[in-house]
Amino acid sequence: APTITALTGATPELTMDGRSLLPFARHPARRSRRTVLIQANKFVGVRTPRYAYVERRSGQRELYDLERDPMELRNLTHDERYAAIQDRLAALLAELEECAGRSCLR
Repeated sequence: APTITALTGATPELTMDGRSLLPFARHPARRSRRTVLIQANKFVGVRTPRYAYVERRSGQRELYDLERDPMELRNLTHDERYAAIQDRLAALLAELEECAGRSCLR
């Protein structure tokens, strides 16, 4: 919602959680030092400075090591070396999906 509001120039009547993703869209090569929750129609995900983790509504999961694979071409969900990282990111995603307001900022 903050992204759509920023794109349209609308003024929301309610307080919105989250931030606009326009800075990421305008400067995709610039890596964020923050953790970002991404919510879309068919998936939810979390992006940290090092990893991108996605859970699709279909049940499929994706994990990418952005340092080694910045183009997100190699899904690591079945790589046992990343099992602990995947578990940690799944827990973080669940936590962020339930947060509200300033408790969501990381």
